Amino acid sequence: MMEEVESSLVRFTSILFDALIAVPLLTLANLYLYVFRARVILGHWPSPGNPPYLVGFGFQAVLVPMGFVASVVSLVGATAAILWLALSGRRWVLVSRPVVRRVLVFMVVWVVFFLLFRLDPGQFVAWIWD
Repeated sequence: MMEEVESSLVRFTSILFDALIAVPLLTLANLYLYVFRARVILGHWPSPGNPPYLVGFGFQAVLVPMGFVASVVSLVGATAAILWLALSGRRWVLVSRPVVRRVLVFMVVWVVFFLLFRLDPGQFVAWIWD
């Protein structure tokens, strides 16, 4: 009985981190698909002020800033989950192989996400925030 509870907690934590990993990945995919779509519509790559932000279908444009906020929330959620597991005496979940892999992947994805938004190659984030 105890093994079932332990394995279900590991499985739940793995699924939680899978979802938390998907958020910044989907945000990056949406950002660059939107930029590519703007490129096709405009005939040139968008840049800050050229043209104004909304190009074409507005729903995808709204998803980019919302995705950024959701990605920050995913970072907060991952931090809260790790702290809760560590402080509640469930550290063994954090050292289980499936969870360790997902936490490491989450960290790599978030570093890439942060660097792409911070360094902004192509000035696409600046174009959106402009």
